Amino acid sequence: MKIKNITTVVSGVLLAMVAFGVSLGAKADTSQGVTVDVNANILANTCSVSVENGSVITLPVVKPDWFSNGLTPTTDVSGKSFALLLKDCGTGNGSPVDTLHLTFAPQSGANISNQVFPNDLLPTSGGAQGVGIVIFSDQYRTNVINSTGIGEVDYDITGKTRQDITNRYTFYARYQKTDVVVPGRVTANIIIGAYYD
Repeated sequence: MKIKNITTVVSGVLLAMVAFGVSLGAKADTSQGVTVDVNANILANTCSVSVENGSVITLPVVKPDWFSNGLTPTTDVSGKSFALLLKDCGTGNGSPVDTLHLTFAPQSGANISNQVFPNDLLPTSGGAQGVGIVIFSDQYRTNVINSTGIGEVDYDITGKTRQDITNRYTFYARYQKTDVVVPGRVTANIIIGAYYD
């Protein structure tokens, strides 16, 4: 039997904290970095999820002029790699499934039609302005958010049983300019979900 229309089987939170340690004319403080933590919770007995290597991803500190690189939210360049690990996934009774959907959405519910996860940290709390985070699928080399603001990556698993489903899916994250960049920290809270049909 196939599982259909399960909106959220697994969820997690991705936290990206960017420290810009830069003021006009000063050098970047390279002792600070970005930490991304992904914590997954099982919402149904369909899948277990974790993040490889202890759930911590550190992005480099960059100066505001790094953002003059002309990158757009769809520019495929390298970023900090991370992997989501899935196990015990499938229909549970051995029946094949067709598609694995991994979904990505800002926890705040913000509009992401610009294909960038926004900074959830306000400027009054030391938050950077004009910068967010983009995540790309390593397999497809595309932003996980499409041009209409839907965050989903689909994997063809036609005819596979839960024992045959690949359990490691890799992604990479990087900064993305959205406006004039003002130094500070960036926190992007992202819900990651998985479902099958």
